[in-house]
Amino acid sequence: MYNTWEYPRLWAAPEVEPEKLTTIAGHCRRIWKTYQKRLVFPYALAYCGGQFDERGSLKLGPGSQGLTCATFILAVFQTAGITLVDENDWPVRKEQDMKFVESLSSFAESTHFELLKAEVESGCKRIHPNEVLGACAVMDLPAKFAPTVKAAATVLEKLDYKDNGGLPDGELLSSSPVQRAKQRADATKSRPTEYTTTQAHVMSPQSEAKGHTPPMTGTSKTTCTWLGTAGWLIKHGATTIVSDPYLSRPPGVTPFPLPAERLADADAVLCTHGHFDHAFDMERVARLSGAPVWAPGVVCERLRTGGIDAARLHPNETADVTRIGDVGLEVVASEHIRYDLPLAAITIKAAVLGGTFWDLVDLGIGWPMGSNSDYLLYAGDHTIYLSGSLGQSPERMREHRPDVALLPYNGRTDMERVSAVAAENLRPRLMVFHHWDDFYPHFAPPQAPDLALGTLRRRFAHIRFHVAQLADPMDVDTLLG
Repeated sequence: MYNTWEYPRLWAAPEVEPEKLTTIAGHCRRIWKTYQKRLVFPYALAYCGGQFDERGSLKLGPGSQGLTCATFILAVFQTAGITLVDENDWPVRKEQDMKFVESLSSFAESTHFELLKAEVESGCKRIHPNEVLGACAVMDLPAKFAPTVKAAATVLEKLDYKDNGGLPDGELLSSSPVQRAKQRADATKSRPTEYTTTQAHVMSPQSEAKGHTPPMTGTSKTTCTWLGTAGWLIKHGATTIVSDPYLSRPPGVTPFPLPAERLADADAVLCTHGHFDHAFDMERVARLSGAPVWAPGVVCERLRTGGIDAARLHPNETADVTRIGDVGLEVVASEHIRYDLPLAAITIKAAVLGGTFWDLVDLGIGWPMGSNSDYLLYAGDHTIYLSGSLGQSPERMREHRPDVALLPYNGRTDMERVSAVAAENLRPRLMVFHHWDDFYPHFAPPQAPDLALGTLRRRFAHIRFHVAQLADPMDVDTLLG
């Protein structure tokens, strides 16, 4: 991360096969990508054998509530099947560890500080950073405490540590935790950095005004409110995401379920593709909220020519991973669903008889689809897969294992079959159907996903299925059970 490092440093090469070191490097890349999305790891002292899964997501050991900088390294190696230390051989050091926790009192949240104290009082085994480096210098793994602590003492001696937080010799920190934190921060500012991400951290003026900071743990509430068609209002903590808002509905269909002003708090506005029922009101909501926009290139160009600042526009085709307030966002390239002939025949007949056929032709020509994308939202402990048109391939679906899948039930007469394919390949814990409503006069009948629930529940007993209802703020934790 740093292209120069002016401070004392020491490294150790563990006795590990070269091919496993390559595996560890691959895990690090995957974990880094996931960290950019999920924003934070929970911090706690007890390790208990945690590791990361194939997606780079943290899986804590039994009795563990988070990682430290030291146990993060243990978890990375454990992911590759390498146990660096014999945790059972480590002693309980209550007095020493309580002093460490007390040093955090000035800048840790009170509830988190009490959690750390409780860990120490319960007799947890805290593994120190220099001991992890010492373990890497021990020949026999997993390393026992005695040889590890001896090697760890050598680490401190070589670094001339002197309880100075790793700063250069002579820059001893004050005994005050506040001053120690300040001096570390000042020292960090002096380091020339070369920090790269796929996309810059983008925040709207609303998000900046809210003073977003990442939560210490994934405890913030997540709600998803369906706005009709593929529209969603998703809130996690202090962050609000709006997708595919279609407010301008003609008379004769179900109206938009919320006052437009409810979308003014959006920290980001998303658009999966350019069809009118997804993109028609993007400019209105972009102006209302002042938020950055992720949309197909054709939609971004329409917004730019309409007067929206180009700096706020992020074409889906080139976007990857970014952070919006407390939420990580990843754009996933997808395909639009292919309409089947029976649905096309029903739609044309209804539009001709209802007198809206040529209006729909004009809308189809005036609002080209452009690219189609799905979105992955990383909200605390939950991953939400949001689709506006269910054309994603089974192969691409299998790359993800979301907790929640918000999927459209629209576009074909065999949507029960299409939904089953999605359930089989995405394998979410919760699947929610949307885009089943009537949103334009005489434009295909509303779908009935509730009729498919019985079959889907019998076939996929491990998945909870739910049909979205307009303006109902679904609590994700409640639905996940």
